[in-house]
Amino acid sequence: MHGDVEVQTADYLEHLLFNCELPGVGCVAPVVVGSNGTVSSAGLIIGGVDIVVPAMRGWRPETDGYAGSLSCVREVSAVPPDCYAVARRVLERLAGPSPYFSGDFCQAVDLSMRAVATGLCNLCTPRVLVRHLGPECPAKQHDTLDMLLLADAWKSLIKRGDPFYNPGLDQIAPGYKA
Repeated sequence: MHGDVEVQTADYLEHLLFNCELPGVGCVAPVVVGSNGTVSSAGLIIGGVDIVVPAMRGWRPETDGYAGSLSCVREVSAVPPDCYAVARRVLERLAGPSPYFSGDFCQAVDLSMRAVATGLCNLCTPRVLVRHLGPECPAKQHDTLDMLLLADAWKSLIKRGDPFYNPGLDQIAPGYKA
């Protein structure tokens, strides 16, 4: 968990650990709320115009989101670095964080992609909310070399596009808005 987030859910560990212990689960993330009170990220979308973008950005966390997506645990391609959990057995299976990425953002995305590549799924649970205490940092502002390494390492998955994002929705500014 980053130092610039504050947990909003008292039993957050129980919810994150419950989902981590489900068979076939890689990484589990909460819904991240920005300082303005709207969703900053409910998982990450891969592919499209940008390599990685936050899902559900701008939605109110108390709403159901797109087609009920903010009201239930759902599968996502990648988790953001703000706060996420991984079972130790999974972390060991994935050989831990990659030494090639310097930033937390690409570390989290890479770990998520490695989970997917080994047949695991990543989840986002709305039962846990964390709030940014400071300004958010969009993916575009992350280390350029890290983003290029990420794009190269996962080009086949990124090229296929996000299996959890409808291609009929906005591809220029994705976030589940038509």
